[in-house]
Amino acid sequence: MTEKTDETKKAKAEAKADEKAKIEAEKRQQKIPGTEPADPPPEPKKRGPGRPRKTEGETKAPTKKRKPPETIEDTDKALRRWYRDGQKLVTRHKKKHPEAKVAAVDPFSVDREKLKLEKGEAKALAHFSFKTLGGFLRVPSAVPPDDRLDLIGDAWDRALPYMQIDAGRFYVAVAGVLTGAAVLSMLVLAGARLLGKYQDPAIDQVESQIAGMLGGADTAALDQIERQLDAQIEAEKAAIAARRAELTKNPNPLEKKDGKK
Repeated sequence: MTEKTDETKKAKAEAKADEKAKIEAEKRQQKIPGTEPADPPPEPKKRGPGRPRKTEGETKAPTKKRKPPETIEDTDKALRRWYRDGQKLVTRHKKKHPEAKVAAVDPFSVDREKLKLEKGEAKALAHFSFKTLGGFLRVPSAVPPDDRLDLIGDAWDRALPYMQIDAGRFYVAVAGVLTGAAVLSMLVLAGARLLGKYQDPAIDQVESQIAGMLGGADTAALDQIERQLDAQIEAEKAAIAARRAELTKNPNPLEKKDGKK
């Protein structure tokens, strides 16, 4: 029993001595450069909350891709949009390169009939336009002389083919201007006649056709001429009455019952 106790104590003492020697050896080793024990690996850093989620108002609509030309159904709308975009690009390009000779060509005017006036048409239009304008503005003396109007007409005759104007549209515009000028002139004169400021020579200032033949006529001759005129008027009225009777029996299909067409 005593021997076992001594052996136990001896074993514990040896274990304590080994542990003490081990600790002292580690301390001595730490003092030698390059022999320090490895540091423990660093702890991983915690990640942040991440990017904030986008709200509904900040959502950006996806870019709409253009359809390829083969799949476009409304070609008219597509060509017009393409022409507008081309004009914008040409404007930006000329700002960067002022000397560049570029232009956006209207695809709807390329194959149309080119404007080509007949000889003398531009001069005639120049004369009519300026003289009509001078009359409306009440400044006829300001209208250029004929030689200047001829020069203006020649200039327009040379310039019009370079303006890429469709012939059909040009003639429609000219016809509209000519018609509008004539109608406006008639309306102005009609208003002046109603106000008593104008007399139409066709109905208000009718001149006698036999006045030149009455210079040597006496009273008897004048009476005879008057009777002849009365007879002529009666004959014309009779012819008119006969035509009215004929139309009553066989009415004109283009004429309504009330006499209005």
